[in-house]
Amino acid sequence: MTSDSETSKQPLGLGEISAILRGTSPREGSALIWLTVLMLLQSGLLAWVYWPRAGAESQPAPILGDMSVDQVAGLSITDQEGEQIQLLKNGDQWWVLLNAGGEEEPATPSQCSEEESRSCYPAVNHRVETFLNALADLNTSRLVARSESSRSRLRVAADSFVHRVQIEQADGGSSTLYVGTSPHFSATHVRAAANTDIYLSDSLSSADADTAVYNWIDTIYFQATEAEIRSLEIANANGALTFTRDETGQWQMDGLNDGEAFNAGALFAILPSVTNLNMVEPLGATQLPAYGIDRPNAVLTLVSDTDGENSLTRTLTIGAKDEEGSGYVVKSSESPYYVLASGFNVGRLVESARADFLAADDPLPTQAAEGQEP
Repeated sequence: MTSDSETSKQPLGLGEISAILRGTSPREGSALIWLTVLMLLQSGLLAWVYWPRAGAESQPAPILGDMSVDQVAGLSITDQEGEQIQLLKNGDQWWVLLNAGGEEEPATPSQCSEEESRSCYPAVNHRVETFLNALADLNTSRLVARSESSRSRLRVAADSFVHRVQIEQADGGSSTLYVGTSPHFSATHVRAAANTDIYLSDSLSSADADTAVYNWIDTIYFQATEAEIRSLEIANANGALTFTRDETGQWQMDGLNDGEAFNAGALFAILPSVTNLNMVEPLGATQLPAYGIDRPNAVLTLVSDTDGENSLTRTLTIGAKDEEGSGYVVKSSESPYYVLASGFNVGRLVESARADFLAADDPLPTQAAEGQEP
């Protein structure tokens, strides 16, 4: 016979392991304890590896060091596709640098001003400042990794990032931040180029570092108060159309022939494109031949009342289509800037014809069938 001590030294078979898990084996007590301890150790190890840990400092420190928001003079953001946006500060105003039709020399801060805006467009200051404040708030309170392999995995490496933010200080100093992946909606991995440590931050998201110009500017290009417009002329390849308000404030169409009626609804459908025109992107203050402003597709002339006695005349010139054919170059008489506007908004102004604004003729009465009363 086999002694109890020898039996206890024999390895567990599949059947006995199954019995332990079912709680029917005589060795279930000690085995279940060891299994429980092992599971707890594994859970603790996983939590230790993946849980954000405080940095070595006793107090969280700014990730970008002593960066001063007031002293930032320039900002450059590059995304993973290589698209880039650059912003410069001149005085109290932030400016977006534009691709000014292939000009070789980039703009300098002195060329970004109301007087000379060769290849710049005014940014919305508070949007830039909000972003800079978010950068300044980044701190070392949530350290997650520092290995080289983690930099690539979390997309905060010099050659693999979601966004790269480069900050230029007025005193000549500079710093670079890599913005990486987001493990969940309210947190993003970040790393300063001067440090190997990777942190998790809830004060900055990847969307905050977007490279699209429209995220940094006011996209409203032209506005007019409809109630103040007294007349509107649309001139395009189909001819010139003039609409005026009568003494009661109702729109009328000039030049109607006998038997023609004006369809005011057709005018109301295009008025929003005139009174509140948004741009896709600014093109700069330099007129280029490719813009087609000298031979426009359409010209709109608006005459508005200003104070009940005086009037204001403004024009919108719609030039050439862009290379993709989805938008048109537009120039307002009130702005030094040429912009790209959506073809959906201004295309109807280019294509409008006289017949579009005429009410449909009343249908002729159908002839009564023979033997029926009309």
